[in-house]
Amino acid sequence: MFATSEVSRITSRPIADVAATVKAEIDRLTDEYIRSFIDYLKVMLDKKTSVMETTISQSDLRVRPILGMPLSDLNFGWGPPELFSWERTTENKVAYIMNDLVNDHGIKIVLSLDPSTMNQFKKVFYEELMFVDEQNNN
Repeated sequence: MFATSEVSRITSRPIADVAATVKAEIDRLTDEYIRSFIDYLKVMLDKKTSVMETTISQSDLRVRPILGMPLSDLNFGWGPPELFSWERTTENKVAYIMNDLVNDHGIKIVLSLDPSTMNQFKKVFYEELMFVDEQNNN
């Protein structure tokens, strides 16, 4: 349930009318309505989880580039930050690509992988490095 109103309806009416409108919307939020909404959220969360599990394959890796963001001027009083990242690092199979705040011309790649995914990633990564090295030496 979302109560909306045009700004002009709120600013042009007496505050008592606005308060009455807000109270009427709050009164519509019965215990039954709230429980129904919680059930709806649970179902949607289960569907989202189910969809996410079926659409993300074992080999998928999300890449979130945040290159070029003007972070070099950040200073919280103890110098520039050494790392800047998204607030959610609990996601699995995500690579964040960002400017290196210490080395102006470098980049950092921060991986968010669970232990089993990390083991798979290391195996594939190092096998690929060995293949490239062999190709360069031949």
